[in-house]
Amino acid sequence: MAPTSFPRRRAAALAAGFALGLGALTAGALPAGASPAQQRAVDYAAADYDCTFSSEGPQLYAGHYAGSTAVPARHAVSAPGIEAQCLLLSIGYDPGRIDGVFGPRSQDAMKRFQRVYLGDPDADGMPGPNTWTTLRYTAYDPSTDDGATTW
Repeated sequence: MAPTSFPRRRAAALAAGFALGLGALTAGALPAGASPAQQRAVDYAAADYDCTFSSEGPQLYAGHYAGSTAVPARHAVSAPGIEAQCLLLSIGYDPGRIDGVFGPRSQDAMKRFQRVYLGDPDADGMPGPNTWTTLRYTAYDPSTDDGATTW
């Protein structure tokens, strides 16, 4: 029986985590003037899944789910969960680890987004068709639209 291969994304996350930890020990954390994009890149380095951003019209996609009707799973990994987490983090709403499980921290980030951008005081924290569209439009930034970007 052949040994089980180690998933690439786990290996990459471990390598990045080790490198970041070593860098933090030798050079300190991010420099005082670090940009939000640099901070998000550090956040994504500890993620379970990559977010490869691309745009289609004035909407941003993170490379995991291109639809607008699926609701992420609360207790299991799902492509819509990964997509929503990537998009939320890209606009400053921290969903926690990019692990595809749309748990309490991801739901809290989504509730805050829904309250601000949809004006919904009774937000449920789960993206439906209206939320997906608004999330993708909000995450799109034409000033940085230069093709696919991976975090």
